[in-house]
Amino acid sequence: MKKNNLVVHNSCSKIKKADDTQIDPFSIWKLSNSEIIIGSDTYLGPFQQIILDNAILKIGNNVKIGAYCTISAKGETNNKVLINIGDNVRIDDYCNLQCFANLDIGNKCHLWSGVCIVPFKKPFLFEERVTFGHNVVVAGRGPLTVKRYSMIGGLSAILTENHRYKELDKLVREQGFEEKGIFIGSDVWIGASVTVLDGSKINDKSVIGASSLVKGETEKGGIYYGIPIQKSSDRTSNGDAK
Repeated sequence: MKKNNLVVHNSCSKIKKADDTQIDPFSIWKLSNSEIIIGSDTYLGPFQQIILDNAILKIGNNVKIGAYCTISAKGETNNKVLINIGDNVRIDDYCNLQCFANLDIGNKCHLWSGVCIVPFKKPFLFEERVTFGHNVVVAGRGPLTVKRYSMIGGLSAILTENHRYKELDKLVREQGFEEKGIFIGSDVWIGASVTVLDGSKINDKSVIGASSLVKGETEKGGIYYGIPIQKSSDRTSNGDAK
C-alpha cells in the first residue's frame, strides 16, 4: 500500500488530475482496483472520504465539493461501478454518494448540504441543472431518471423500491422488493418534504406541492398536492391556473 497525504491506494489503482486541481490534505481516500479522473479548476474540500472498490470516479471541470462529503462505490468483480460528475457541479457539505450501481450527475447540477444518494442495483441519471435541496434522500434498487432543469425541494425522499408485504405468514423483511423505478421529467418542481414512491412517473413541467405523497403518473404541466396527490389545476403559458 502507498500512503501519501492521507491518500491510500493499492497498486491496481490510479489517480489522474489536472495541474490546477485542489485537494485538501485533510481527506481520506481508500482505493482498491479503482481509478479517479479529475478535471481542471476543481476543488475538493476538507475532511472528505473517497472509498472506492472496483470503481471509476470521473469529476469534471470547475466542480466544487464541500467539507465532510463521502463518495463511496463498490462494484462487482467483472463490472466496475462508474460515478460521473459533470462540469460546473456543486456538491455542498455533508453530502453522501454511496453507489452500488452507476451514478451520472449532469453539468451544472447542485446538491445542497446533506443530500444522500444511494443507487443499489440500477443506474441513477440526473441531467443538466438538476437541483436537490437540503437533506434530500434518493435511494433504491430500481432505476431513476431526472431530466434537465428539475428541482427537488429539501427534506424530500425519492425511493426507487418498495417492500413486498402481502404474505401474512412471512416477515416483511423476508418478502423481497419491487423495483419498478422512477421517472421525473424536465422543468419539474417538487416542493419540500415530498415523498415519491417506486413506480411513479412525474411528467414534464409538473408541480408537486409541499408535503405531498406521489404514487402513479402525473399529466404534463399539472399542479398536484395531497396524500396521495390529486390534481388541482394546470400551468398555462400566461401563468394563470386553469
